[in-house]
Amino acid sequence: MSSLLHLSEDILLEICRHISPIDLLSLKQTGRALYAFGCTDYVWHQLQVDLPLDIPPFIDSKALPASRLQPLITHALRLDHNWRQQWSQVKRTAKIDHGDILSHMQLLDCSQWLFTMARSHRSKAHISLWSLHDMTSVHRVVHFEIPCIFKTYAGMQRNNKEIIFAVIVRLHDSEFMSIYSVQLDDDALIAPKLIPPRLIHTIEQQPHLGIFTDLHVHAHYVVAKLFKLTGRTIPHTSFLLINTRTGVIVAAYMKDLHLSNVQIRLFDEHVVVTGVKADMALINRVYRLPDIITSPFLSTTSPPFQQIITIDDFGLPVLVFDPLPIKSDAEYHTSDDISKSGGLMVLCVDPSIDSPRHSGEFVARCLLPPNIKTSPSHTCPSPSPSPSLSNSTPRLPTTPIRKYPITTSPHSLPEEMCIGTSGYRAVWVERSWETDEFKFMKLTLPCSPEERPVVGPLFPPHTALPFRVQSCQSLAFDDAAGRLCVGLHSGEIYLFDFV
Repeated sequence: MSSLLHLSEDILLEICRHISPIDLLSLKQTGRALYAFGCTDYVWHQLQVDLPLDIPPFIDSKALPASRLQPLITHALRLDHNWRQQWSQVKRTAKIDHGDILSHMQLLDCSQWLFTMARSHRSKAHISLWSLHDMTSVHRVVHFEIPCIFKTYAGMQRNNKEIIFAVIVRLHDSEFMSIYSVQLDDDALIAPKLIPPRLIHTIEQQPHLGIFTDLHVHAHYVVAKLFKLTGRTIPHTSFLLINTRTGVIVAAYMKDLHLSNVQIRLFDEHVVVTGVKADMALINRVYRLPDIITSPFLSTTSPPFQQIITIDDFGLPVLVFDPLPIKSDAEYHTSDDISKSGGLMVLCVDPSIDSPRHSGEFVARCLLPPNIKTSPSHTCPSPSPSPSLSNSTPRLPTTPIRKYPITTSPHSLPEEMCIGTSGYRAVWVERSWETDEFKFMKLTLPCSPEERPVVGPLFPPHTALPFRVQSCQSLAFDDAAGRLCVGLHSGEIYLFDFV
């Protein structure tokens, strides 16, 4: 030990760049000098941590002091150790009596808030926001009623003081999308009180684009997917982009997007489009949002939210991932918060139960390069047609994907699936068609390309849960915080903390 202390500080720093966080924590316990050295910000910033940290996606971990970074990394290590066990141990539980049938749940701001939508028997939908700051005193902050909600999604703002959520409403023969804002304060986190949401804008159905089918919210951006039957084999897909700060609305009329089962995800002024081509290949492409949407200034002559600017498409993608072959009847799921993990998790499952072992099932990680934010943007609107996504599009270089085969239980199907907010872990309810048994399953991505994903039961067999697993209606999972929310048909919500 004395010889180690005699080394220069530069050599010690170089050593710390090549050790794991567990080794650094052990090194700090060997003496006062190394303890002080191991508490410096520079040392903790040099560590290579491949686990998701329980911090908001807008915060750079390299900007945090060692006093904040060390407990975050320790939390991540403890959670990873618990999650990789044969059965994960629950540390804390809580129950929320919500009421009505839960159909959507989201954990926001490091699991400090739970956003829910529940349907009543009168065709009404209840939107609620719950404070989870204290598991022993969970309370509702927002509660209001909207008729005939088809879909909803919420996102936390960068200042952690405002939540933006959008809803798609289908009422009789009309359809529209409404965007709301909830202003939060410090008292709302700890003291029970109701905050009324503020309506930002309502967008009526656009017949030339189709009907609203999907939503995603990130920071102050909202994107909606629209679907229209055109007589072709593959329906027409368009996107509606809204900047809630400037009031700019852009419709991307992507007539050459020949993909089915399209999903959209926003992150850091980019959008990820995932879909299936006719040759049964899963495509992932990253586009930069149009400049007119990302500009902090209102760049239209009309009042905010009054004009919809139409463009042909997003232009050429800034990133194209290798295609992933899938089966014709395969189901795929993607992670929601790409900016938190720096990548997209794609989980593909085989819904057929004809064979003892499912084939074609895999989990993939689409890693984003660090320089993705500096990629050139596409200026729009443009008077001339943008390059399309058809076969005439110039061939772009593709980015490799880390793909790992997985094997789920034989003769079983996932009933409810949820990928964690950081895209590193996933949970689902699995049903056996031979025994009609239901159980919770878990998945963890490997830390290195040489390893394989960990797939197995979440709880030990015959665990005495306070509810029947088959009554699960919806899931919300923050795999960085280690918190799982289970919503039931009865309107109850159970919270499980795994660290």
